[in-house]
Amino acid sequence: MYNLNSDNFDTKEEKVQQVVFFKFGRRAISIASLLLIVGVIILVISGFVLQQKASIPEGTIYLSLSPLPEGDNPISIYSLDVATKQIKSVIQADENRQEEYWTSSFSPDGEYMAFASLPYVEGSSKLFIIKNKESDKIEVSLDMNFSVLRNPVWSPDGSSIVFQGLKDFDANIYYTSNWFIYKVDPFTNSQKKISSGVNPLFTPEGDLLILKNDGLYLFLAEEGFEKGKKVWNVVDGRAYSNMKLNISKNGNLLIWTVPQKNKVLLISIVSRGPFKAFIKKELSSTAFWSVFSPDGKFFALQEVDIDENQEEINARLVIYNADSFEEVDRISLNNYLQESLFVSDWR
Repeated sequence: MYNLNSDNFDTKEEKVQQVVFFKFGRRAISIASLLLIVGVIILVISGFVLQQKASIPEGTIYLSLSPLPEGDNPISIYSLDVATKQIKSVIQADENRQEEYWTSSFSPDGEYMAFASLPYVEGSSKLFIIKNKESDKIEVSLDMNFSVLRNPVWSPDGSSIVFQGLKDFDANIYYTSNWFIYKVDPFTNSQKKISSGVNPLFTPEGDLLILKNDGLYLFLAEEGFEKGKKVWNVVDGRAYSNMKLNISKNGNLLIWTVPQKNKVLLISIVSRGPFKAFIKKELSSTAFWSVFSPDGKFFALQEVDIDENQEEINARLVIYNADSFEEVDRISLNNYLQESLFVSDWR
């Protein structure tokens, strides 16, 4: 409490000066306090806006689509802008339908895209690379012919591509033992057969995960991918090729879709050497292909509903938050043939 009695001042002028200083001082303090409060509010709002922006998925998802009506349009590779939901053609198959294009992935530096072709009538499935999505496609020469080739995946150092191939078109495509995983250098054509199985995935260290009949196997790069070790058992004793797996960029989360049981497993990987993991969340959904966002904060699932005639309907791409597993967005894909829908990459 200020005491402004005259006894505290030598002159009347001094008292007036002190009173004026006191009044304006208090006003200055009030203004400073107000500015401080306004600054705090701005910081809080800015933080909230940034947090909201961080919780919104962004980027481009690459997928293979065949626009309806069925039979009129070949399978080609498209891009989907997550923010605007606009779908654009990236690599369009010829209208004469000599071959169709599906399942693509980018090299780590984003310079090259690898993708597979599927012969429409007869011939062999092929592997291509293309630079910057604008140059002519380059066929990667393979030692063997494949009736079906898909799921090309680049190694973390960009030196090789692994893919799964089916030699006999009449073989049951759902049995993982009928598929084989190959590794090829796309620039020297050096290649190697690794194992039977499907859905090859590289870990950040360059090791390889492969889904085989009885479970998930890990093949170590330092051992030349020679021998795989089972790291996850399949509950009912058999895996199928319509199960799809995807691993986050940091290698800490794995998605495993099990469409025949209408569930999706989200597996937290505690350690990759030795491999240790546990089921973090189980979603109830009939889903097939999956993909993680580049920052690992989101993942997308290609989902469908099953009607009373066991037909797959309402094809859609649903985006989830990888921490809360809550749905944050969905994009209808009803204008495309479900059987020819493959989700490949998110950039």
